[in-house]
Amino acid sequence: MLACVDESKGDLEIVVGGGVPVEWLKETVSLKNYRSKAGVISWEYRNGEIQVAIAGAAKRYPVRPGIAFRQNHSKLTVRYE
Repeated sequence: MLACVDESKGDLEIVVGGGVPVEWLKETVSLKNYRSKAGVISWEYRNGEIQVAIAGAAKRYPVRPGIAFRQNHSKLTVRYE
């Protein structure tokens, strides 16, 4: 899974890279223009940092990185457009 919207907590939460294995973090990984209930999600991981862009969202939903990114202590930056 490269992106999904978690609806289990009542409000929407965006999860980026939930299925990305740690081995992939040696390279640049990205997703472009994934359409979801929470807007159009794009993200890129490079050198320990995840840049997330969300377009057309009704509001600013929380964004959570997948476990591999958390284990790697990756920096998360989110931009709403």
